[in-house]
Amino acid sequence: MLFGAEEVGLLGARAYTEARAEDGTLPNHVIGSESDLGARRVWRLSSNVAEQAYPFFDAMQVEMQHLGILRGPNSGSGGPDMIPLQRMGMPVARLNQNGEDMFDFHHTPNDTFDKIVPEEMTQNVAAWVMFTWLLADTDVDFRDPDETSLIE
Repeated sequence: MLFGAEEVGLLGARAYTEARAEDGTLPNHVIGSESDLGARRVWRLSSNVAEQAYPFFDAMQVEMQHLGILRGPNSGSGGPDMIPLQRMGMPVARLNQNGEDMFDFHHTPNDTFDKIVPEEMTQNVAAWVMFTWLLADTDVDFRDPDETSLIE
């Protein structure tokens, strides 16, 4: 899904979360993530999931290690737009990207396609394709079955 108005207070993400809380569909959200740091290389896979799901992300990182991706902590966020959903109990994971120069370009006239390094973009897209495919092809429950969630 796409959210708008992140930079002015996560307005789209907040509205989406409120609507899902009202219609009762928040428990249907299996896991969330966000790609919001440009087109540079992905260097780490982090998560914030229940303990029984750790092996899934450890195995995912092994599949991604040929792309230079390290396993990060299980204390991550899914990204800014995932914050409202994560606060409501949705598990999250994230492919952390190299963002060292993002704000040299982000929201400036210099934010143009000629800044994209094709090899970095290829690695980034490959990581997100693997991430999405592996998550879509599993029946792992990322929520803690013993934890009472705000969405119940």
